[in-house]
Amino acid sequence: MRRPDRPRLRDDVRERLAKLLGMVGSNSDAEALIAARLADRLVRDLSVTWFDVVATPALPPPEPAREPHRQTDVLEHFHSGCPYPQCVM
Repeated sequence: MRRPDRPRLRDDVRERLAKLLGMVGSNSDAEALIAARLADRLVRDLSVTWFDVVATPALPPPEPAREPHRQTDVLEHFHSGCPYPQCVM
């Protein structure tokens, strides 16, 4: 659970961390291990946890899907004077 006082990472730190984590998939095991250790050291040096790094705020609920076109949509479109169906929302 995200505490309200959890630190947010600066953009340059996030960029550095992303580059290091991208190197974890290297074909070279030594390079991948070094990248993983450097990423872990970066997180620890910032006094944050990995949960702090990967935790994201909850997404808002999705908007309800619009129902398919109905006959009233066509009539509203016709009466709106707009030549395109997108005018009716």
